[in-house]
Amino acid sequence: MAGRIREGSNCRSHAPGHAVHWIQGIHSRDTPRSPRTGHITGIERGVITVDFGGQFVRYRNHHVRKLRAYVKTYGTAVIVDEGWSVLRIPPSPGGHSFYAVREDLHKYVSCKRIADGLWAGPF
Repeated sequence: MAGRIREGSNCRSHAPGHAVHWIQGIHSRDTPRSPRTGHITGIERGVITVDFGGQFVRYRNHHVRKLRAYVKTYGTAVIVDEGWSVLRIPPSPGGHSFYAVREDLHKYVSCKRIADGLWAGPF
């Protein structure tokens, strides 16, 4: 057993809903697959709700505390690139802040299950 891991703390997984790999972030920036602009309408217990002009879609991410801080500072506008599983906050420093996301309808694998070796992919 890898020990007790709280969601989002010391997670190094690049599975959807976890940390964005730097290559994934670069590809999403340079060659986006399916970007959509919207506004975050809710962040609760790892679920992020985004309004795409009346269509509400839910995503998972375990860094919601950090995301809330960015939203408080930079506003609710986001770009979601579902093709690369990336949510970006456009006006943040350095161009963008990246958060890996995954539609809430799909199975989310917790940090603990990944750390304990109970899930090996696909990443």
